[in-house]
Amino acid sequence: MFRELRVQDYGAPVPTDYVLNATNGAQVGMGVVITNAAAKEVGFPAEATDKNVYFLQKERIPTGINTAYTNLPDTFEEFVTLANGDLVKMRHYLPGEMIATDQINASNKAAIVNASYVAVGADGLIDASANATAMRFMGAEVIGGIEMYKILFLD
Repeated sequence: MFRELRVQDYGAPVPTDYVLNATNGAQVGMGVVITNAAAKEVGFPAEATDKNVYFLQKERIPTGINTAYTNLPDTFEEFVTLANGDLVKMRHYLPGEMIATDQINASNKAAIVNASYVAVGADGLIDASANATAMRFMGAEVIGGIEMYKILFLD
């Protein structure tokens, strides 16, 4: 799940028509980088980074039998899962903006909670960083029954 907590509507330009290039797909709220600008492809970074990171989002449009339902939750599988080759929505955040995501490295949760700085790992998940980065962990909060981790963008 993914939430924009504090953003500017006139922020950074939003790249369009990019497709996901990740063998096992991805989830909304994961961090990606542009891997091939000419082919308009995004994927997970080769190593942990806080530079030129975009966060995945997806239009919440039900398909098939699910179009008959009028009230689907944000956590509905069709709304959060991205397959390899899917068109993606993504945004690069500016200093002072804040997001919340549940896409963290769960095996390193204690280090993330105790860390001041975080980065996007090679698996697209938020992880603790020993170095100062442009993303700072600002605490956890339960939003809609899901524990979300707030990230503030510094640079």
